[in-house]
Amino acid sequence: MSDYSKYLLHVFILVLSMLPQTSVANTSSELQELLLKLKKDPDNAETLKKVADVYLDKDEYEKSLDYGRRLVEVGNRTGDRDYAVLYGNIAVGHACSMLGLREETFRAFENARTIAEMTENHDALTSIYNGLGMHYINMVNDPYSSISCFYDALKHAKITGNEKYYARILANLSSAYLLREDMTGLKYCREAYEKAVKIGDEMSRVHAGINLADYYLLADSVDKALPYLEEVNNTAGLSPTTLLEIGMLNALCEYKSGNRLEGLNQAKSILNQYRDIAFKPSVAYQYCIYGEMLNNSGNYAESIRVLNEGLDFSEQNGISMYKGKLMKALADSYHKSGDYAKALAYTTLYMQYSDSIHDIDRERVIEDARVRHNIALQETKIARQEQELAKERSRFYILFILLAFAVAALGAGWYVYIRNKRLYRAIVRQNNEFIIREKDLLSQIEKTKNSTQEVDATDEEDVKDTESDLMSRFTSLMTEDKLYKDSSLTVASVAEKLGTNRTYLSRTINESTGKTFNQIVNGYRIREAIALISDVAADMPLKQICSESGFSSTSTFYSLFQNFTGLTPAKYRSQIKNL
Repeated sequence: MSDYSKYLLHVFILVLSMLPQTSVANTSSELQELLLKLKKDPDNAETLKKVADVYLDKDEYEKSLDYGRRLVEVGNRTGDRDYAVLYGNIAVGHACSMLGLREETFRAFENARTIAEMTENHDALTSIYNGLGMHYINMVNDPYSSISCFYDALKHAKITGNEKYYARILANLSSAYLLREDMTGLKYCREAYEKAVKIGDEMSRVHAGINLADYYLLADSVDKALPYLEEVNNTAGLSPTTLLEIGMLNALCEYKSGNRLEGLNQAKSILNQYRDIAFKPSVAYQYCIYGEMLNNSGNYAESIRVLNEGLDFSEQNGISMYKGKLMKALADSYHKSGDYAKALAYTTLYMQYSDSIHDIDRERVIEDARVRHNIALQETKIARQEQELAKERSRFYILFILLAFAVAALGAGWYVYIRNKRLYRAIVRQNNEFIIREKDLLSQIEKTKNSTQEVDATDEEDVKDTESDLMSRFTSLMTEDKLYKDSSLTVASVAEKLGTNRTYLSRTINESTGKTFNQIVNGYRIREAIALISDVAADMPLKQICSESGFSSTSTFYSLFQNFTGLTPAKYRSQIKNL
């Protein structure tokens, strides 16, 4: 249920992220009237803004982006920064978010926020912070930053008194909490639903209702979820993606009510019906949810098939954000089916994928800081140009820019510190979980091996080594005999133990894993070091851990440990103790 709730939120947020801040024309006739006005007056900022908002509301994001850029260009040419440049950047930010243009999305919203804060335009700030909140979830998968933005959006929406937008942001805020499986968001979801019903905002009511059903299903309270599902089931005019999420909620209700076969059949039908027409990342996530339902019902073979199909679908459509969840679900299915070797393999793949995501997050923080820096430089240049036109205000602008730059630098530094702290704790928790999981898998493999290994010694001498058999015995030496603890271990000595030659062993390892012998051995050593450091009660000195793990050089140990985890051994131990 927790994974599916994340999928629902992603779809819900994609729908709400594009809602315009103000009421705009939404019929074809009104759009035609606006376009006729533009033919007579192509530089009319107000009309350009309305047209951009209309296309945004009609899900024609390319056209919305085009008119948003035109509005920014008009503002720069005429010097109308407070309206044309501001709302042009807001339109560009929303459109780019839906088109997946991450860097331009962030730059447009940051440009707009700078102008809106200087002019104290709370109406614009509401839309900007809501858009940034969507950006952090849709494109960065960062619920923490998203929640912060939604709180800021609520603050400005309250100042403007816009109840409709206030209800929609409340629903978004509850979605971000649901993404973290945090029941704190339930109160915001209830408030959003009650406010939507009071003011007659059907879109907020529908999506808040979906969220409420999801919250109650997260708590396994099917009876409380059903009334909200029955209400949204009777809503007309919903998009294929929204119908997909509602259909899966209905399937989950059936499943959790005890009608497992009916729930599974519904989930399968929904997936087949909307696979080719719904939002691709949402479809990819459906594979994970359907696979987990099959896994929980004991149908492991079908679960493995569906999850592998989901991985293929993600690869074909360039979807990376759900690969980790699919790998983790596959590892669980293989484990429950008794295929412990594949379970261990997918567990390792999931760990490697999680490490790569951590690297991407660090690069994103650097990139966001760079964008902020470029925007600050641009604002400095604009301020200097304005100084030449208004010399009497020159000193004031210089002091203001310096202060703004200092605040931005402090804010960026604090943001990086908090973000890294959360990432470090996440790394430590993740490694602890997989240390326990790895021990369990190895124990299961050993039990399986002991119960099935009945081959005569004479027969074993006649069996020719295959690459898979050689890798299996090599893995056994590493995981069971822990040869990696020998700091003088070489490929030649391992090859001798395996009854083969070093060249064949090296080639087999490289072809099977894509890594060298030393890389594989050092990986086992690092995981051993993580396990030793995680034993807080032992409190073993780091030099001893280095030696116990098989490293002959402390500098090599420190370097490889930091590359593997993103933290130094001392920092890792500190995070363990804090947890």
